[in-house]
Amino acid sequence: MSSFSTRSAAAHRWIVTAIGWISQGRRSLEQRGFATVFRWIAAGWRYLRTVSGDDAYERYLAHHAAAHAGETPMSRKDYFAERQRQKWSGVTRCC
Repeated sequence: MSSFSTRSAAAHRWIVTAIGWISQGRRSLEQRGFATVFRWIAAGWRYLRTVSGDDAYERYLAHHAAAHAGETPMSRKDYFAERQRQKWSGVTRCC
């Protein structure tokens, strides 16, 4: 087993344990600290995905469901191809 999958499995066990503690209502001060840290990490990860554009397709799907309910949304591949076309077509310089 590689070190990545070992670390991933350990992180998964930690998250499942933390969620179990929270859902059972037996939260000591230490457990509340873990939950707070976990929430901060999750919020940071969401922010990083938004800033980098990694969640652009998910945001597109949410918008499409709200604004264009009867239409079929683009596939992920078509969406990113269209985004690249929009980004690189036309004038890409300031002067």
